[in-house]
Amino acid sequence: MQAEGNGKVLYLIDAQSGRALDSTIIEDGRFEFNTKLPETPIFVKLKTKYNFLYTELWLDNNAMVFDAKNKSFSQAAIHGSKAQAQSEKLTAQVDTLPRSERNEVLQNFIFENNDNLLGVVTLYHWFINWGKERTEPVYNTLSDANRNTVYGKEIDHFLTLNTNPDVGDQYVDVSLRNPEGETKKISEFMGKTVLLEFWSTTCAPCRKDNVHLVGEYEKYSNKKFEIISVAIDTDLEEWKAGIEEDHLKWINLSDLNGYRGDVAFIYGIKLLPSNYLINEEGKIIARNLRGDELTETLRKVL
Repeated sequence: MQAEGNGKVLYLIDAQSGRALDSTIIEDGRFEFNTKLPETPIFVKLKTKYNFLYTELWLDNNAMVFDAKNKSFSQAAIHGSKAQAQSEKLTAQVDTLPRSERNEVLQNFIFENNDNLLGVVTLYHWFINWGKERTEPVYNTLSDANRNTVYGKEIDHFLTLNTNPDVGDQYVDVSLRNPEGETKKISEFMGKTVLLEFWSTTCAPCRKDNVHLVGEYEKYSNKKFEIISVAIDTDLEEWKAGIEEDHLKWINLSDLNGYRGDVAFIYGIKLLPSNYLINEEGKIIARNLRGDELTETLRKVL
């Protein structure tokens, strides 16, 4: 294990409940847990207080070895858990496949483990990427017990909220917070042509696009045009810093729940940057306009 972890407290966290199951201190590059597990297999997080060291893994009711010698903590070799071995085998398999074959392998794995926590956790890791159309029939095969896990409930929440509006549809109103913590509805800023822009401070293409958006905003902000940037972020201070660094002088909103927030679920956001151009009547007239295409469309509309 990494020597720089010496002296740090390492926590064993139930990934589903967030409850700390145990803790220990790393000494001489080693640690040991003798923990009574509430159930097995169980999906856990192994981490220091501020995630200096962090990984996720499956535990079985067996003696297990965690070997991070000459490896990063998150890439440690883990022995003694059948569930971990199944998960690693699946990951290695899908990483080598084209998308069509990969999705079929994942679906079959979930079907075969529909009453096993492995099944619902696998779906939890993929449902945002898959979207509602692919996720819903797979979710419907899960056992009641799996649907009632934290993972199953979040997938169900996504399926309930997701509308994935498209060109020709009305925009969907949502309540979000501005950087000052005030709750605002998107509808408060409608009644003009609006570019609803989804971005993140950690997304390099988004930050590059912001430079272009600043120029467009300067041209049209006095012509009934508004930009609403919705940050798919989780850190308030990083978000505020990104707004200042990129000179975003328009409407900035977020729920700071990243890809797992209600606004991302409603709009089906899985790639950034993404945007919607909405007319004065609230109808979506274009999607995912970038660069010259955005410039030409705004010229025609405004």
